[in-house]
Amino acid sequence: MVRVITNKDATKLVENIKSEGYGVTSFVGEGAKGQVKTNYTVIRRKDVENVVKIIKNFNPKTFYSIEEIRSATEGIFPPINPYHRISLGTLRTFLIK
Repeated sequence: MVRVITNKDATKLVENIKSEGYGVTSFVGEGAKGQVKTNYTVIRRKDVENVVKIIKNFNPKTFYSIEEIRSATEGIFPPINPYHRISLGTLRTFLIK
């Protein structure tokens, strides 16, 4: 899970994350220096680099943290390419036939 906290308008950040197929949950809160926007997105480990790039394009100095989630149900994630999920056992079976 990636948490982004910013005191700037995060509309563009949220739009960019959503345009890549990720879900985003946003809250308005109170920080030490006033109102902040907190945005959460649950992503796969392999997508961390892409999401961090989106965050840094929004604002290179934006505070973000990344936390490990052991399991999650439901949610919005980019589609997985089915060819990346083929196992060697399946491939062997396919090649033998």
